[in-house]
Amino acid sequence: MNDLSNDFSKMVKVKRACAWNTFDVARLQISVGQSYHEGADLEATVKWAKNNFKKVIVCVNDTLQRHNFEFEGDVPNVARTKAEAAGREWIEENYKILSTLPNVEIIRWDQWNNSSTRKMESLYETIPLFKKTIDDEIKNFWARRSSKQGYNATDWASFREHAKRYLIEECAVFAKMFERDRAADIYPGSTLIPCTLLKGMGQYGFTRIEFKQDIKPRVA
Repeated sequence: MNDLSNDFSKMVKVKRACAWNTFDVARLQISVGQSYHEGADLEATVKWAKNNFKKVIVCVNDTLQRHNFEFEGDVPNVARTKAEAAGREWIEENYKILSTLPNVEIIRWDQWNNSSTRKMESLYETIPLFKKTIDDEIKNFWARRSSKQGYNATDWASFREHAKRYLIEECAVFAKMFERDRAADIYPGSTLIPCTLLKGMGQYGFTRIEFKQDIKPRVA
């Protein structure tokens, strides 16, 4: 006699779409350390991408996180080493999943981040909407993190400076991504700031995904 039980796994649901199915290439934007880029969530993302795109670029945005580590007290060289190590470990731990993609390219942050951020800094200083969007995002970061981490008002100036560097650098690198490939940017979270600010700089389509349980009956 066969009993039925449930096989619990995850599947992707497109939450916000920008014509993602018109792209042959996907960029998976990976925030190293976030749970939605690990385990069943990552497996679901890779499976969905494999079924919908001819090529997948896995953007391991690791050393960008050094700005967070510096705010937390690490000196720059230690912060970079820590962030680089986290990215390397993420690739090693998830390579088996990533290798199931038939046409995959893994690019780490430092492979993009080899030029000046002066253009984005200039936009911040001269374009009011650009500046306001960055500043508003910093305030949102502060509101979310200060309540969880117990930051004090005296931490604000340092937090603001490191967050600004983070977002300016993120915009500079994403501009390179957008120029190099026409691709859908896949991310399980709110719209990434560069995708808001850099419209018209290359062809891309931010696509927000979320995960839900995929319950399939199986014969035990």
